[in-house]
Amino acid sequence: MRRLLIALALAVIFFLLPLTVLTLRKGGTEEPGTGTEILFDEKEKLFDEETTVEVLDGDGVITMTLSEYLQGVLSAEMPALYPKEALKAQAIAARTNVMYKKKLREERPGSASHENADVCTNSAHCQAFASEERLREKWGADYEAYSALIREAVEESDGEIVTYKGNPISAIFHAVSSGKTESAEDVWGSAIPYLLAVDSPWDRENAKYETEVSLENEEFKDVFLAKYPEAVFPELPEGWIESVVRSASGGIREMTVAGVTLTGRNFRNLYGLRSANVTFSFEEGEIRMTVRGYGHGVGMSQYGARGMALEGKTAREIVTWYYTGTEVEKLTPPL
Repeated sequence: MRRLLIALALAVIFFLLPLTVLTLRKGGTEEPGTGTEILFDEKEKLFDEETTVEVLDGDGVITMTLSEYLQGVLSAEMPALYPKEALKAQAIAARTNVMYKKKLREERPGSASHENADVCTNSAHCQAFASEERLREKWGADYEAYSALIREAVEESDGEIVTYKGNPISAIFHAVSSGKTESAEDVWGSAIPYLLAVDSPWDRENAKYETEVSLENEEFKDVFLAKYPEAVFPELPEGWIESVVRSASGGIREMTVAGVTLTGRNFRNLYGLRSANVTFSFEEGEIRMTVRGYGHGVGMSQYGARGMALEGKTAREIVTWYYTGTEVEKLTPPL
C-alpha cells in the first residue's frame, strides 16, 4: 500500500511540473484561453525603434523613429555596397549627430536655425536624407537588396554613439581626405579636441583622389572680381596668388589673391572645387588647379572608413580612429 501511495505521488509531481514551469515563464498565473502563449515580449527593444526624432524636410516637420531616419541618412550619405563595418561606422556617426543636436536643443533652446526640429535634411547644415520614394527611383531593381544592407547596418549598431568625456560629439564626416584629415581649427578656426588631423592613407586609392580644374586667366579674374571687386590683379598671373598658408594636412588655411586675403574654404567655394587642398600652376594663358580629396576634410573620411573595413577593422575601431580621444557607448531605451 505504501509503495502504491509513493507511486501516485510521483505521478502527480511529474504531471504538475510542466504546468509550474509554464506559469513561471509567463511571469504570472495562466489566464483562460491563452494556451501555451508567453505573455511577455521576448524580443529585445531597440533604442532606435523606441526613440523618435523631429526632422525638418522643406517647410514641414516630420516625426519618425530614429531607425527610419538613420536608414534614410545612411542611404543618402554612403554607397550601400560599402563594407558593412564602414556602413555601421557611418550609422554610428549619424546617430551621434542626432543625439548631439537633441542635447543642444534641450540645453540651449533657440540656438539652432530650426527651432521646431531636432535635425533637417539639408546636408550643408545637418545630414542628407533620402526618402523611400527617392531610393526606389535611385536603386530600381536593387532597392530591396540595398535596403536590407542599410537596415542591417543600422540594426547591428543600434544605440551606439561616439562620446567625448561622456557627451555625444559633433561627428563631422567627409567623402575623401587628402591622405590626412584636417583639424577643425585649420578649417573653421575653432579648436575641437576630438576633431584633430589623423592619417588616412586609404583615401589615396580613390579614383578621384586627385582632380584638376583649368581656367583661362580672364575667367579666373572675372569670377574673383564678381565676389571681391576691390581686388587688383598684377599684370603677370604668377603674381596673382601669394602668401599661401597651409595646414599640416596640406589644405589652404589662408591665402592672398590680387591683394585680397581669404580662407581656403572661401576660395574653394568660390571656384566650386572638391576641397581646399589646392596647388597652382600657370601655363599658356591658363591657371591649373590640382585638387586632392573631396570635402572639408574634417572628422571621419568615408572612403577611409571603407579602406579600414576592408582591412578588417570594426566600426568602433573606425570611429575612434577618426575622432580623437573618444569612446563608443551603447544607449538603451528607457524601461
